[in-house]
Amino acid sequence: MKKTCSGSGCRRTPELGYKTCSACRASNKRSREKRTKLGLCRLCPRPIDPGVGLCETHRVQARERSKKDREEFKKLIYDHYGGECACCGETEIRFMTVDHVENDGADHRRKLFGKNTGTVHRWLVKNKFPPGFQMLCFNCNAAKQFFGQCPHKD
Repeated sequence: MKKTCSGSGCRRTPELGYKTCSACRASNKRSREKRTKLGLCRLCPRPIDPGVGLCETHRVQARERSKKDREEFKKLIYDHYGGECACCGETEIRFMTVDHVENDGADHRRKLFGKNTGTVHRWLVKNKFPPGFQMLCFNCNAAKQFFGQCPHKD
């Protein structure tokens, strides 16, 4: 079953990793910017403290939604890149991390996000799971970073 945009009355299909189509996202962005200029919550007409952007209700909802989105993206990535640690075979998703096979993760993140922090998870899904990445458990990923290779490879 094809997903449809969650925008009000919209029937278009959203891109992978999004719940709304690009036209609805652009319209929503214009509305948010207008409210922000008026000193209101980006999502509702409640007044906010300067520099905050969201009222307390929407801050709580955003944190919950962000956590849920991260979990969904991680599951998609986990399934696509094999569903287990490429080194030791660990399968517990809570232990899994995304690894840059060529050890260029810091450079890659800098190119994508500059000095801002950003999530590679969303980028991987939007770019249809490019090669050069694998799932490693935290222990194997840390060992690869600190020792050059995981002890499982000795």
